[in-house]
Amino acid sequence: MSVSSGAISADSAADVWAVGFLATSSTTSLNVSLHWNGASWSQNTVSHFRFGGVGPVSALSPSDVWAVGAGPGVPTGGFSAHPTAVIEHWDGTSWSVVPSPNPNPQGNNGLGAVAAASASDVWATGHQLQGPFTEHWNGKNWSIVATPGGVSFFAGMAASASGTVLAVGKGTDNSAIILSN
Repeated sequence: MSVSSGAISADSAADVWAVGFLATSSTTSLNVSLHWNGASWSQNTVSHFRFGGVGPVSALSPSDVWAVGAGPGVPTGGFSAHPTAVIEHWDGTSWSVVPSPNPNPQGNNGLGAVAAASASDVWATGHQLQGPFTEHWNGKNWSIVATPGGVSFFAGMAASASGTVLAVGKGTDNSAIILSN
């Protein structure tokens, strides 16, 4: 067995999270999260992401961790089951899917970055057929927020202890971009 990590986040030396795939054989893998508590690693299955869609993780505390990616879609209107954006939350005991909007109802939505500034200020960015999109958690629900013009792709995000969230990516003119909340 081998673990391929998709992302890592730590809010202290005793609270480190890694999300990735655990290859159980040459044809089978599970989405897993690994948690370091300062003394040892433990493993939990994150079952709602699809293979290749394991995404970033952002830890606020041992009982407040967010992970994003792409999950299996639902066939609609004659379209096949394209991926949908998936957001999962660790509450200290288990991972659960948190409902989030998908900007393209036919699918092909996926989240590729997440940054948590506080329990009521979490940001995620992703991509869908019409381009990039941004979502925000206000402590109660996720909503789509306007993505600034000129952005073609988001590559990553980070949040500081002061609440500043930065997103980096590529502009429509192929220039590097850095956005701040």
